Amino acid sequence: MDLTETFEIPSLDQWISQLRKDLSEEDFQKLTIQNDIEEFHTLSYGHPDNSPKAITLPGTFPYTRGMSRENNNWNVGHSIYVSDEKQANHKALNVLMKGADLLIFQISKNEINLSQLLDQVGLEYIRTEFHVQNTEQWNTVFSYFSEGVPSTVSILIDPLILTQSERLDIARELRAKQFRTFNINGKKVLEAGSASTTEVGFCLSAGHSILFELIESGLTIDEAAACVHFSMGIGNDYFTEISKFRAFRTLWSNVVKAYSPLHNCTFNCELTAYTISLNKSLNDPYTNLLRQTTEAMSAIAGGTQNLIIEPYDTHSLVGANEFSERMALNISLLLKEESYLDTVIDPLGGSYTVESLTLNFCTKAWEVFKSLEEKGGMFTKESLAELTTKVNRTRDLRIHQFLNANSIFIGMNKYPNPESKQSTFKQFEDYLGLRPLILEQEASK
Repeated sequence: MDLTETFEIPSLDQWISQLRKDLSEEDFQKLTIQNDIEEFHTLSYGHPDNSPKAITLPGTFPYTRGMSRENNNWNVGHSIYVSDEKQANHKALNVLMKGADLLIFQISKNEINLSQLLDQVGLEYIRTEFHVQNTEQWNTVFSYFSEGVPSTVSILIDPLILTQSERLDIARELRAKQFRTFNINGKKVLEAGSASTTEVGFCLSAGHSILFELIESGLTIDEAAACVHFSMGIGNDYFTEISKFRAFRTLWSNVVKAYSPLHNCTFNCELTAYTISLNKSLNDPYTNLLRQTTEAMSAIAGGTQNLIIEPYDTHSLVGANEFSERMALNISLLLKEESYLDTVIDPLGGSYTVESLTLNFCTKAWEVFKSLEEKGGMFTKESLAELTTKVNRTRDLRIHQFLNANSIFIGMNKYPNPESKQSTFKQFEDYLGLRPLILEQEASK
């Protein structure tokens, strides 16, 4: 039986009229949610007449719903800061035994014993990312794989911290075999307090800048795109963050399409999503578990391939403790192995509200991208200056909303923990002149 023949389909005007009839005017106005950080509004009610008409299938351009047609699987990751190879190796083996299948090695020194670091680590069975800080470190890791970098390994370096000659030196090595190398670090932009739309616009511009430079150096679009990786943060607004990841895939696919790739896999954007410290609390630690869970769910529903839930106290003066590390890892495992979030592709695809929010996000982020591109892309001082202005403006707004309780954070600016020990975060390093933001620190100033 066709239900559309049995029941009348109300128009949008009829739907709004019924809402006004059932609600007071004040309550009706609350159905329109104004997001001052992202600078767009969201309707908490949906209707076909005010939603995107064409909903694509998973695995089809523009890949809003992801590349996969089989499942929504993601890699469960853990970050390891390498200052002592033996200790880092012990931690790597430990988290692998606890269920991780992605290791992120944050390399902080030039002389590193990779044989000791990777002792008994089966790289062929897991995903591994080496994050390096300069070309000397990149060459050290690259040289270790004398027979070629395995397909499960990425040696990642931020192109924005390199000179053009350094980027071209790496590009020459990539002509023989392409692998994920240039890491666009949107996570650090979000950590500085930017809007998520600004983070996406930055990633698009920086990604396009290195893509163009690789093509100019002699790589094809298919080869160049295979060398680009994205790291993105996860904000605290659940539906906005789901829409962010969906919108980013959509927009990156359109950037790549402009160069007429030969293979559909070229449209894929390899993405690692991280929780961030901006909204985490050392004084009310257990509330962080709720924040980490909903943030992880938004990244998963948005379709990230790799997920890193950082322990809430990673950047505290004393560092992460065993409990916070285990809980961070377990959240991702529980969402996969007990909640089965890996079985449904783009579960919110077709939702009127989410599809509309994704479209709004695409429009706003594309404006940021075009503005940065008009100033020459992210390798120019002009674009960097504009990015800094955008981020600092939003950063100030976040602080204002937090201190005035316009944005509620339980345990921080609302219902603080009376038994808190007043722990402190350590000083972050700036990124491209952007200062990292931790809201809990702002309250103590």
